[in-house]
This record gives sequence, structure tokens and C-alpha cells, in this order.
Amino acid sequence: MEEVWAAITVDLREGGSIVLDWPDLDFPTMKFEITRLDPPNLLEHKHTSPGSWMRWELEATDHGTRLLATYSVPDIDMAIERGYLVELHCSLDRLVPALSGSPVGWDNDVFQEFVAVYSEVGSGSRRD
Repeated sequence: MEEVWAAITVDLREGGSIVLDWPDLDFPTMKFEITRLDPPNLLEHKHTSPGSWMRWELEATDHGTRLLATYSVPDIDMAIERGYLVELHCSLDRLVPALSGSPVGWDNDVFQEFVAVYSEVGSGSRRD
């Protein structure tokens, strides 16, 4: 298992940016513009494909905090093909270990396994 870490910089303000860079991978740097911000409960930003965006909302519950992640993509097939949905899936899988103080690096083998699954399913399961 190869662990890969991204260098992440954030200019935390509306109009600011989130930049993800993978210095040890031949993978393009990703830069997202922050479009809405209401700390500590809301962060919304553009994503890499035109018209796509992500929204992260935190809500206090009786048992902790609820995260609602919304990812809007105009072309789901392109998002699957480019790995955007798999990236989100793998990142969310790593969230609990990170929050518990035991972060795990990016596992490109797991990423590739999910790419195959998402590609097989495609948008055929989507409701029109």
C-alpha cells in the first residue's frame, strides 16, 4: 500500500481558494474558489469541472456533529470518468481516522479499486 499525502493550503474567506497539490504524484494541482462561508457551520466552493460545486455543512446533534456534504455535478459520467466521485468517497472514508488523531495517507490502490467499481456502475443507476 502506497500512502500519498497532499499539500493543502486554504485562504479561508469568500473569494479565497483551497489548493490541493500532490508533490509525490503525477497528478494535477486542484484549486477551488470559496463561494460561501459561514464559520464554523458552512463552507461552499467550486469544483474543477464547469458548473460543479461542493457544500460542507456542520450541525450539532445530541451525539456529536453531523456532516452534510453535497456535491453538485452537471455531468455525472464525466465526474466518474475523471475520478472526482471516487476522490470524495476515499476522502470521506479517511475522515474518521483523521478526526480521531490517527490520519491515514491516500491509498492509490484503494482509489483504483473504487474507480473500477464506479466505472462499472456508471450513471446507469441514476434516476432521471
